[in-house]
Amino acid sequence: MLHCVFWNKKYGSFEKATQHSDGCTVLAIFLAEGKQDNKGFQPIIDAIEAARQKHDKADVSKEFDLSTLLPDKLSYYTYQGSLTTPPYTECIIWTILRRPIKLCKSQLDILREITSNNFRSPQLPNKRRVRSSFILIGKQEKEGSEESSK
Repeated sequence: MLHCVFWNKKYGSFEKATQHSDGCTVLAIFLAEGKQDNKGFQPIIDAIEAARQKHDKADVSKEFDLSTLLPDKLSYYTYQGSLTTPPYTECIIWTILRRPIKLCKSQLDILREITSNNFRSPQLPNKRRVRSSFILIGKQEKEGSEESSK
């Protein structure tokens, strides 16, 4: 999963933003293996390669267009949550896209090389309200509506 992290500029810095419930937002995008290179993702791969060569950080081109990474349909889940890294502050408005984007195996392999053990174990919902931009129809509900239409 790709996390695009943004912080609320009204707080002046990322560190200060993490102290507020509306301080940050994360757009999370599932990644799936496809057969072709994802051209929209290539600037990120290029920046990773440049950083690895310098043994430092590298910036993605200022001309990078985040919209090139989005799936065709933008249905999503959203909830108020926390950072996935210490100190796990409750400051994130999460938006998780329902559909994945596809990267080729070599692009995914580069991400796997730099993200080993880069995850937090699943957490309990802790009474969080998860909303969606679409309506979920349960299997029983769907079957019932099919029977009533006969």
